[in-house]
Amino acid sequence: MVFFAAGLALAAATYAVASIPAKDGKIIACFKKSGGDLRVIDAAKQKCSKKERKLTWNRVGRRGPAGPTPTLKPEARHIVGSPVPGAPLPKCDTHIGTFCEGDYNGHWDHYANGYAPVAYFKDRAGFVHLEGLAKAFVDPSTNSPPTKTMFYLPKGYRPLNGTREFTVRACGGELNYVDIGTDGAVTASTDRRCVPLDGISFLR
Repeated sequence: MVFFAAGLALAAATYAVASIPAKDGKIIACFKKSGGDLRVIDAAKQKCSKKERKLTWNRVGRRGPAGPTPTLKPEARHIVGSPVPGAPLPKCDTHIGTFCEGDYNGHWDHYANGYAPVAYFKDRAGFVHLEGLAKAFVDPSTNSPPTKTMFYLPKGYRPLNGTREFTVRACGGELNYVDIGTDGAVTASTDRRCVPLDGISFLR
């Protein structure tokens, strides 16, 4: 007799749980106008009182319209070009995306020798990324280094809200920094070493 009563109670509980939400997926609740109490009911067996307001919502919401297709696509890497002869600073800012050359033939360029070239690109989220290994080439006849500005990023790849500074470990292990200005200038704190740009990224 005890086992029968327990089984009946369990069946009743299972039925009660299964009836909320209803078969049509709706959930019915009663909201007390005074005090704000909320209770969920089995609409087949219970009703809201006059002091309550009936509320109904679906267990699964309606599917909304599809959002717009992202217009920003990942792009190919833009390789920084070799220095333009006879275009030292400040003229190298007119040769956007090419390495700068100093007053005495000292210049920046790709390190080469199997290392990744210096490049920049923008990902789907709009982050600008720099990569590759740049090297400062000193004029052997004058021992003159290049300017510390390596190259200029074009518009659309420049920070909008101030200069960004990144710490890098230059060839030889020395810590240096790379600044990227709102004018697009990519400037290193050293002019006599190679500088890795991998890992430099920012959101405009």
